[in-house]
Amino acid sequence: MHPARNTPSILFGVLAALVVALGAFAGCTMVGDTPTGLSLERANPSQCIKACVASQDDLVKAEATYHQAQIRACGALSEPARGACKRAEAARHAAAMAEIAAGRRECMNNCHRQGTGSAG
Repeated sequence: MHPARNTPSILFGVLAALVVALGAFAGCTMVGDTPTGLSLERANPSQCIKACVASQDDLVKAEATYHQAQIRACGALSEPARGACKRAEAARHAAAMAEIAAGRRECMNNCHRQGTGSAG
């Protein structure tokens, strides 16, 4: 005679295996992330964006100060060189400001991607 299968112990074994697997997958998170990737803190993205804006504002102020100093230096040159100097400085300044703006966008985009994984 064969003993009857113990259905509750099989169910318990399957359930235990699922819990272990879920724990293994949930444990693979970045530092500071929640296991589910969801957070109850609503201020995180806005705090991150504020930090991006503050750090980029410092760069804008530094660039503006440098740009004004370069314009003053161009003003000390003779007339033909002065125009070329100012045009070159304007181009350099525009490129620097574009780079700062790109950095700000990238920083803010990273704020929106916090807590999400990447597939490669």
